[in-house]
Amino acid sequence: MILAYSIKWAVALTLMYSCFGLLLRHETFYRFNRAVLIFILFISAVLPVVHVVTEHPTAVNKGMMVLSKQLSESPATTTGGEVKQSIQPATKSPTWAVVMLMVYEVGVVCVLLRYLLAVWSVIRVIKGGRREHDYIINDAVESPFSCFGYIVINQHDLQENGVLLLAHERAHRRMGHSFDLLLCDICACLQWWNPFVWMLRKDLLTVHEFEADAWVVQSGATTRHDYQQLLIEKATSRPVGVVVNGVNQASLKHRMKQMFRRPSSPASMLKVVYLIPLTLLAVMIFAQPAMGKKMADLTTKQLEAVGSKEVLSLVKKQIPVVPPVMEQGARSEEQEVKVKEQKVAVVEMEEVDTMVYEQFEKNPVFGDGERALLDYMRTTLHYPQLASECKVSGRLLVKLVVEKDGSVSSPSILANHATSELPIRGERTGEVVTSYTEKDEAEGYLTPDEFEASRTALEREAVRMVEQMPLWTPGELNGKAVRTQVILPVNFLIP
Repeated sequence: MILAYSIKWAVALTLMYSCFGLLLRHETFYRFNRAVLIFILFISAVLPVVHVVTEHPTAVNKGMMVLSKQLSESPATTTGGEVKQSIQPATKSPTWAVVMLMVYEVGVVCVLLRYLLAVWSVIRVIKGGRREHDYIINDAVESPFSCFGYIVINQHDLQENGVLLLAHERAHRRMGHSFDLLLCDICACLQWWNPFVWMLRKDLLTVHEFEADAWVVQSGATTRHDYQQLLIEKATSRPVGVVVNGVNQASLKHRMKQMFRRPSSPASMLKVVYLIPLTLLAVMIFAQPAMGKKMADLTTKQLEAVGSKEVLSLVKKQIPVVPPVMEQGARSEEQEVKVKEQKVAVVEMEEVDTMVYEQFEKNPVFGDGERALLDYMRTTLHYPQLASECKVSGRLLVKLVVEKDGSVSSPSILANHATSELPIRGERTGEVVTSYTEKDEAEGYLTPDEFEASRTALEREAVRMVEQMPLWTPGELNGKAVRTQVILPVNFLIP
């Protein structure tokens, strides 16, 4: 789940920030550009959790959904018991997904520790200084900086260029640049592997310096030439750190050029409309394919695809409670009207509720999730002796209803795709088969009665397993528990 979200976040951030670099980076709307960068950080983090369903999925939608499932779930395609004929155990998560998750988590921890150490060093500098008016004097710093409500400067800088340097840092404090850095650094910790988030952070620091420079020059505290001379003098000092704003945090060359740049035309702000199609594009990429077909319209191949591509395909719909209809005995005219109304109501409810949706507001859950369900199936499901002898195996789709109280009802076989490794010869005779009959031929074969009896045995075992299920957490619609239908794929594989 974490990796899937991180990748989607990176895709959205990369798309939007790349266009910012092409269209807006060199404009002189510093406050506007700053707002755009913060918006990109925010919207790119939110878009991956926005739930959108599309009825016309593209290859990108399907690919993103498959990748998300591989990264966020523990895929397993088979379940079964551990008796004489044990069924193949559930497949574990792909090794590459586990390794990626471990690398990602280690990276987050390392970047976070580095950030916390930097914060601690700033706190030590602030506490080790002497407060004067609205700033702190500490000779341990080479260059002045601001961090939230604090401004730190050394004694030499205060005496030589104190007025201009303090004006610069007060501009940072006045504009709340530290809050921008805090948000950006949190995103950088979670997106440490994405180079575009670090490029965005660098651009944000540069915009902060452009804003502070413009404010100092426009305030009349100095001339543009004198201020540029001061920047040149401070360019050789060591940058303060990664969590503060300092006078030498951005490229000196870019700041010099920006001071002489002609103000951008207000019409240039319209370039920001690129965020609208990019936001819609990201929404389309992250949209999940919808399953809007009626159950009756699903073919065998489609049902098989549902069972094979999703370990637990929770294809759900609200099950209507059908009102009773009088079928026998004489009816009065009033009763006839009621019966007709009931039949019409039933037909209407069936037409509305036969739509199969991929997701409810809240899905029914077995125990602690899919892993608990797989463990239950592995320990409860037993391979029928007859099916094992006849070498019959395959996938069954079991349809069941999770009631409002979490109990399971109405289990039935929706599809049976079991096949045999042995050839099938002869015609059905209706004979009751309880065991496999050895044939004269060395390879052996099955009679149609043996094959059908084996398939029936698999069906009975799958239904028995479902009937013994403990309580589920029921699904919810509009905040209320509802009866939901679940299609559960059960695989019988001969070891």
